[in-house]
Amino acid sequence: MRQQENLQLGIPRDIARRFPRRLQELCGYSVYKGQFGHIDNRDPIELLGRERGKRMVWEATDAKKARMADTAKP
Repeated sequence: MRQQENLQLGIPRDIARRFPRRLQELCGYSVYKGQFGHIDNRDPIELLGRERGKRMVWEATDAKKARMADTAKP
């Protein structure tokens, strides 16, 4: 579950950029299970200049569909 109020709005990005990654995640700059908390289909941690950790659910699904299509070709 995501918190009701997102702390991203209450902490200026330039300050949040200086936090350790785990604290950034606790402040809302994270995606839960690759599905909840994204911003325009992107991991909010990218707004702080960090690389995201995992793929989003839909990216994993798209990759699986592409692999299945490749193996189904004659």
